[in-house]
Amino acid sequence: MKTLLIMRHATTEWGKSEADDHTRMLDQKGVLEAPLIGRTLEANDLVPELLISSTAKRAEATAMAVAL
Repeated sequence: MKTLLIMRHATTEWGKSEADDHTRMLDQKGVLEAPLIGRTLEANDLVPELLISSTAKRAEATAMAVAL
């Protein structure tokens, strides 16, 4: 059976930067959270075969950190 994982991006710089919504990056907490999410997925045998992400910088950064 296939499993669909839907994930939101890690914590961002909301209100801390002049960046528009699409270019907003992860904050320090988000940078630490994203790899932890990846390790948790792996520990629970939930490693995705396919990863599809928004092109928003925060989503791409989260996806890359989770995938590593």
